Amino acid sequence: MYTFFVATDFSKAAENATRYAAQLAQKINANLILFHIATHKEATGPGHVSATHLQTCLEKLENQALAIAGEYKLHCKPVIGLSHSTEAIMAEAEKEVADIIIMGITAAPRLEKGILGSKTQDLIRKGTIPVLAIPENMKFHAITKIVLAVGTHTPDYGMLQKLVRFASVFHAHIELIHIHHGKEKIDSPYLETSDLIKKTGYQKISCTVIKGEDTAKELDRHLHLKNASLLVIIRKHLGLFQDVFSGLAGRMTYVSDVPLLVFNEEEFNIGQLGVKEEEILG
Repeated sequence: MYTFFVATDFSKAAENATRYAAQLAQKINANLILFHIATHKEATGPGHVSATHLQTCLEKLENQALAIAGEYKLHCKPVIGLSHSTEAIMAEAEKEVADIIIMGITAAPRLEKGILGSKTQDLIRKGTIPVLAIPENMKFHAITKIVLAVGTHTPDYGMLQKLVRFASVFHAHIELIHIHHGKEKIDSPYLETSDLIKKTGYQKISCTVIKGEDTAKELDRHLHLKNASLLVIIRKHLGLFQDVFSGLAGRMTYVSDVPLLVFNEEEFNIGQLGVKEEEILG
């Protein structure tokens, strides 16, 4: 069973992300963790929160969890945290054995002003658990079309297999997008990618090439053209690929109104989304 870890600060964006997560969890019978960082304007540092304020936050979170559990008929657990640090959020998610961290994001320029907005960016860059960023006004739709942006590189089999496992839960179609920049020559078809697609054994995968100077805008245009339910970006630590796609993940949180799921390349053995080493090595 999957476990979704939802970081909330009771803002509009966070509440929308919570509802999105609840509806997603309901579809696949997943568990939901509601994680709220208790803060106070008079706090002098992490953990410096009055007992009264902490109790108020806990009661509000418990009521929200009860309402979500009752409405969507799923297990919903409230958890209170006392630190804003990315490491603390990630540690709590790991403690709960979360498969995905879900956070709401607001449109720029407000994004950098909010706790969760900046933390979403930090977790995307540094996290060890996949992060699903939900735009503030995004309404839930069943996940039927997943777009995986892979640049000009052949996708890693382990990562592709991981995504296939996620997509198969929803019986969703996966479209691999090879993105070319500027006036680069396009060599088609991608034989290596086609071979990997066949190797997964998953029937609902296709491959497309798009080209443009502004990667984020071209990708967003394609997402809307294809009515994509979810954009997936895999952050790899390989030179230019890292520079382009780490930045792309950040830019897409500003540009697109499609939910964004970001994996890091190290996430081979985490939760139900993990891939065993022997599967990668064949």
